[in-house]
Amino acid sequence: MIREDNMAGMSWGEGIFEYLKLCHALGAERGENYFLGMNGPAGIGKKELLRRICIDLDREFIGVDYSDFIENHAFHDMCRDKSLVLFYIGNTPLNNGSYQNEVEKFIEIINSMKNTANVIFVFSSTAILGTNTAMSACFRVFLYGSLSVSEKLSYARTLIEQYQKKWSLENVYLPDHSVEILIKHYTKEAGINYLSVLIRNLYETIHYEGGNDREKEITITNKMIFRMIGSGCYVFDEQIRKKSLQGIGIAWTRWGGTLLPIEMAVIKGEGNIRFSGNIGNLMKESVQVVFTYLKANFRNWKIPPGFFMKHDFYINIYEQELYKDGASAGLAFLVKVICVIRNIRFLQPIAFSGEISLEGRVLRVGGLKEKLCAVQEHEIQKVVLPKQAWPEYQLLPEDLRNRLSVDFIDDVKELEGIILHEMDRSSK
Repeated sequence: MIREDNMAGMSWGEGIFEYLKLCHALGAERGENYFLGMNGPAGIGKKELLRRICIDLDREFIGVDYSDFIENHAFHDMCRDKSLVLFYIGNTPLNNGSYQNEVEKFIEIINSMKNTANVIFVFSSTAILGTNTAMSACFRVFLYGSLSVSEKLSYARTLIEQYQKKWSLENVYLPDHSVEILIKHYTKEAGINYLSVLIRNLYETIHYEGGNDREKEITITNKMIFRMIGSGCYVFDEQIRKKSLQGIGIAWTRWGGTLLPIEMAVIKGEGNIRFSGNIGNLMKESVQVVFTYLKANFRNWKIPPGFFMKHDFYINIYEQELYKDGASAGLAFLVKVICVIRNIRFLQPIAFSGEISLEGRVLRVGGLKEKLCAVQEHEIQKVVLPKQAWPEYQLLPEDLRNRLSVDFIDDVKELEGIILHEMDRSSK
């Protein structure tokens, strides 16, 4: 297990810790170096985790950006006269499509270097989809998703204790519900980088304001948070949950999961489909598949004959400055179209993720943990996922799964029962 004094609050990294410990022992004995990949969204704390592991293994941590490693040969100058090193190469550009070539290139560079004995190389990238297989062909890869709210709370408690000791503020408490306010309303990240900054700023402010009067106990309230770090909340996110009663999509981004609130207007026309919201071609193709399926199966969904030929559909997704692409929103689009046409609303917000085939099959999607973390942070309790995602779902943290009610479906026909069960009868 990870030693508590160095790794408290970072239990999500136990897998790479155990493997690095093995590499450390073998490298120290044989004079060999090892290559690892560590992929996960930006802000998840990959570098901080490796720093703490190095403390536990008594190795020196050296981190550089990929560009410095490739162009400036940073390794030679930084590792000279050092015996045990973990060399971390961050921001590796593995999201440009040529994954295998990129990996092989820096492996070749390392193999041509001298004095790399007892060095563990860890390559890190925020690109998750597609890189795992390519990197695994060359070395062991650890893939990390977003941290759940409970994982962030665990890490936050460690930080709170650290700052209490640093500034003698043992009398100042930051309760879990206030940390959740920081997580949900002040940060928009997969990990804990900005959350760490906010907690430090709170305790630093209290320290300089004279909060180390041990005779007075202080509990950091929401009002104090607003005063010390401002009220720049993501209030828009709260509205998504309240208004999305006809289905909502979930997306993976390099910064973690996010919700896709779909707006749809149906007006008399000639069967045209128009888009706005900075939507990519893959997502547009996914929508076309949905409409093609519904046109071929309109009777099964109680849609009037000729409806699609007599109406235009205008589809918009919030936050137009953000580029959105991928096929995983197909299930959400399907539900949205059916609900809008039949004037159906749900009793509670329900999130959907799954690719749709022309035959109505619901296919597996990626980035499951990131998506469900976004659902959890928005306090959405009901989710519908592809049955193919069941094995990956079972590997997610138990606390995340316990907070959700999830239906797994293999065919869109199974949606009918879910819609009937969740439908607000007053909307008909």
